[in-house]
Amino acid sequence: MAKQQPKIFSDKIFYYESVLENPKEVIDKIEAFSYDESKEMLISDWHTWTASHDSYVFGERKTTNISFYESSSKEMQDVYNTLNKVLSIYSEDYSKSLSIPLGTQRPISISKYFSGAFMGSHTDSSPTPTTENVSGVLYLNDSYEGGEISFPQQGVKIKPSAGSLVLFPSVPPFYHESLAVISGTKYMCPAFWHLSN
Repeated sequence: MAKQQPKIFSDKIFYYESVLENPKEVIDKIEAFSYDESKEMLISDWHTWTASHDSYVFGERKTTNISFYESSSKEMQDVYNTLNKVLSIYSEDYSKSLSIPLGTQRPISISKYFSGAFMGSHTDSSPTPTTENVSGVLYLNDSYEGGEISFPQQGVKIKPSAGSLVLFPSVPPFYHESLAVISGTKYMCPAFWHLSN
């Protein structure tokens, strides 16, 4: 597939459509993984995904650990490689387009928002300053109502299609929020790149 050109909002919010081929197939594979607690696996089982103070549940999350790549199934490696490749290609494009350093990508995770879940306005470098530099969300489906990503200060709201990616700065003034999922389940892959201290 040829590299997609972004739609650009407010100079630094890039929306790349159709960058992930067969996103439904990716979700089906993720859901079909048989997790074995006795083995170290590249992609974890689903676990509850909460706010930092643990009182609000967004949904569920799977995390990755590249140390267990070789001992994991080919199917698990293929899903990881697919997600990582898309994130690598387009984060590099974003970095070059804006002439900004990208930094190092944090470990990939896969998340799902349940109906009613939302995330309020925030930056990924807050509430205390961090080394986060660039943030992104790779959307694995669009078979849900609501759940748009909104950048209130920039007047931007996007309902991404399945297989699309939004990249943006991790720092103010790029406060963003995930609006409430009205119905269905939203699958996505959040991504973060950080600069070393």
